[in-house]
Amino acid sequence: MGNTDARKKGFFRRLAEFDVDYDVKRAVESQVTVNVQYPEFAEGAYNLGILYYSQGKVEAAIDAYKHAIKLDGSYAKAHKNLGEIYIIQERYDLAWEHARAAEQSGNTKLVEMMSRYGITQRPVSEKS
Repeated sequence: MGNTDARKKGFFRRLAEFDVDYDVKRAVESQVTVNVQYPEFAEGAYNLGILYYSQGKVEAAIDAYKHAIKLDGSYAKAHKNLGEIYIIQERYDLAWEHARAAEQSGNTKLVEMMSRYGITQRPVSEKS
């Protein structure tokens, strides 16, 4: 009986994951449509970045966040999220750049986190 329960849980977990993936895919399609209609809407590009990142499409998320920042250079949330991705990629110089930009626009979370964990910029000689 325990094996059957585990299989049921596995089935329902896969079903829920499929449903979430399908919903995110639909949300991406909707956001792309909105972004085409309102190409100067920085929040639309930011939202697309969140959706792409949730799908594991990191490069697409980076592009979306960069586009949001291009549309609104003071978009703190886009700077913060982009900086977080750069931390994961160990691109600390870029992470700090975006952390400071977010801080200048009132969002200090990334600077505080990087400082708390001792994340520093790489020396110039180590930059690639």
